[in-house]
Amino acid sequence: MNWRACIFLAIFCIPNYQVEAKTYNWRDENGTMHFTDDPTKIPRKKSPPVNTKAHGLEGEIYFECKTKTNHTNILKLDSTRQELIWVKDNDGLMINFPMKTEEYSVRNIKSSFTAEQMLQALFSIKDLDSKYLADLGLMKIMYQTFLAHTERLIRQGVSPEESKRRAQESLRIDITSKQYVELDLISGKIVWTETDLQPKTSRGQEVKTKVRQGKCTKIDGNY
Repeated sequence: MNWRACIFLAIFCIPNYQVEAKTYNWRDENGTMHFTDDPTKIPRKKSPPVNTKAHGLEGEIYFECKTKTNHTNILKLDSTRQELIWVKDNDGLMINFPMKTEEYSVRNIKSSFTAEQMLQALFSIKDLDSKYLADLGLMKIMYQTFLAHTERLIRQGVSPEESKRRAQESLRIDITSKQYVELDLISGKIVWTETDLQPKTSRGQEVKTKVRQGKCTKIDGNY
């Protein structure tokens, strides 16, 4: 698994489709129902502190993760921040990309990221090798076009969330769908799940998932 695969799949390999907004709802502590088209606005339930020290997971732990497709990535668990960081990708590039924690327990961590978040992190890396610059240059042009579309719609009075949706629909890209990384901290099993929208059918809009599984082992953190 590498960053180029993640982003190329999201930007350049999305079929011709029309993006449909989803509506999410939740009930607050007072029993009031809320609705939104932005899932990031849904409050997360507070979880009690996790005693990772008892399982030898205190501090920062590095993992070398290999998938069945022979991809090797280095991940770091920051148990204090309860965060999984993608340190080094299959091509050997140091990306040090912190992913968003979706679930965390003494045994398991599930994190997510989008192509947009990955792009923003990559653009901040200095002194990239020439073999990465060409790919990243194409991605940067597409992303800047997406931002220009979004900003134009916002100036017209469209909400930021709806502006992003319309910009993706216009450019026929999908850079905001989540990709998931789930790591079993005890067994070392790791699952990478990519999601993308598929062409509309008589059953409506469908989401396709692609799953890669692998194994992680603890290593010394000399990175």
